[in-house]
Amino acid sequence: LKRRLQAGHPHIGLFVHSPFPSSEIFRTLSVRDDILRGMLNADQIGFHLYEYARPFLSCCHRILGIQHSGNENDGRGVLTVDYQGRRVVITVCQAGIEPEIVRSTLRSP
Repeated sequence: LKRRLQAGHPHIGLFVHSPFPSSEIFRTLSVRDDILRGMLNADQIGFHLYEYARPFLSCCHRILGIQHSGNENDGRGVLTVDYQGRRVVITVCQAGIEPEIVRSTLRSP
């Protein structure tokens, strides 16, 4: 990672596989600012559902005073947060499996 950082700006992505806690719960953490700032250093943060991303965006607003832009209802599932002169992309992408592909793979030797 150190070599990649020295070579230039690497693209860093973070995918959160579970719901983000509400701001009321997240505020109780002593390192809440550090966690949010660390996450916002990624270029892209992904969530399975908008319902998982909404508490994260709420925490960014309530704890760090950062607003998001974009429209969660536009069908693209992309929002942005401006943080330290950079645009962090917040995506909503439901991950799923194709049952027929799994069945076919399981049947093959």
